[in-house]
Amino acid sequence: MSTGALAGVLLQLVTVGAVGWIVGSLVLERFVDEDVSPLGPPERALAAMAGSVLFSVGLMTAHIITGGAIFASPLAVPVAASVVVALGHRHLRMGGKVPWGRVAAAVVVLGTIYVAPVLEGGSSLRTGDPPWHLGWTEQLLAGEPVPTGPAPEFGRNAYPWGLHALMATAVRLVPGSSPIVALEMLHLYLLAGIPLAAACLARRVRPDAGWTAAGAASLIGGFGWVLLEEPDFVTSPTMARYGADLVVASPNSVYELFPPALPRELGLVMLGAAAWLILASASSKRHNVWAAAGAAAGFVGILSVPLFVSALMWLLVGVCSSQDGGVCAGSSRRWLRL
Repeated sequence: MSTGALAGVLLQLVTVGAVGWIVGSLVLERFVDEDVSPLGPPERALAAMAGSVLFSVGLMTAHIITGGAIFASPLAVPVAASVVVALGHRHLRMGGKVPWGRVAAAVVVLGTIYVAPVLEGGSSLRTGDPPWHLGWTEQLLAGEPVPTGPAPEFGRNAYPWGLHALMATAVRLVPGSSPIVALEMLHLYLLAGIPLAAACLARRVRPDAGWTAAGAASLIGGFGWVLLEEPDFVTSPTMARYGADLVVASPNSVYELFPPALPRELGLVMLGAAAWLILASASSKRHNVWAAAGAAAGFVGILSVPLFVSALMWLLVGVCSSQDGGVCAGSSRRWLRL
């Protein structure tokens, strides 16, 4: 990877993260009751990643309404980002002390395992789906209102456009960059997002479990690794064993950290954010938290349809475990009376 490409990757990561942090902070401030759901640095960092998705979805909505004018313009996205920063920078908070020593150690470990081979090989991209995602992102940047399908008979994009909207946003935020740089950037985005999602969910159960959960998601990824007594790597779902924990095509957190970044991986990060909001909703008396949780679940569907099913299951669990007993408990009481 050239120095220029690496600089573009880091600039995209910083700009997308900065705008996402502001948007995520505004969402947390508006919808989440901090007395019920403590907001530390991990939660705010995960909210920043969800905020970047929210920002790009908003831009994509405007892009569709304007017939393709937003991403086709080199100025529209930077102007929108500048407005967000100007209006929301006062709401930025870390939510506590960041353990920079542990963060640095985690960066070294994850970088050695998942980034060093990419730098040595020159790129994280390969054949398969990445050329499609690059082409669909280029279509947005060229002024197409929505990406077309991979073949005429498919009609429209075989994937939801969430990933492509975020990639187009990253490209416009850093003039001179490209979708290839954006796809490389998303690999680093996922290296932070997937462990963060695991940490935030674990902290809902036990406040000191975040680092353990992040390490497990980054280095273990499933019970299959615990049950297996020898190395194994399954590349086909038809040969799935150990509950698909060792299948490269499954939503296994370890495999999702390997490049290239794909919609399923980004959807997994958004699913973690949605699940955290759903759990926060279940223990809060503020009904508007449910609105945020439902919207987050919908954003999962914009990124990955299979993981959208998982988000719906999380919503069902959240409703059944809500503070007042939820819909499930109420239905049970009615049946008992009958």
